[in-house]
Amino acid sequence: MMARTLEGDNIDHIELDDLLLTKDHFTMDALKDYSDMVYSFFTGEGAKYYIGVEERNSLSKEEYEDKVFVDFVNFAMDYSRQHPEKKFIIDGIWIYLYFDENPCDEEGDAERQGNSSGQETDVRKRSQKLSAR
Repeated sequence: MMARTLEGDNIDHIELDDLLLTKDHFTMDALKDYSDMVYSFFTGEGAKYYIGVEERNSLSKEEYEDKVFVDFVNFAMDYSRQHPEKKFIIDGIWIYLYFDENPCDEEGDAERQGNSSGQETDVRKRSQKLSAR
């Protein structure tokens, strides 16, 4: 992933694919090491999404997959504005599948870079919430 190749002390790299079935892949301690933003999401307003495959099988796509990405990206916008000392890179095609607007279309936003798995976006400078489809 291109996001993982960028270097710096205050860069948080988040791959949206890691938001699915998180409980099967990350303990809470591992989430804290992975990203303060992701940890804050799963211990706060996104706690209901910290599930594994067994719990996922009891939910519809609309209850889980269609909401986790939208809720996280909106959370990420707010979180990144509260932490201007850090740079956040969100990597994943999900942004473009679940939102009508491109997070980088407005003047002043960071540029986006494409890669084979999707797109990367620095969400810190986004001034308004995205409108979910």
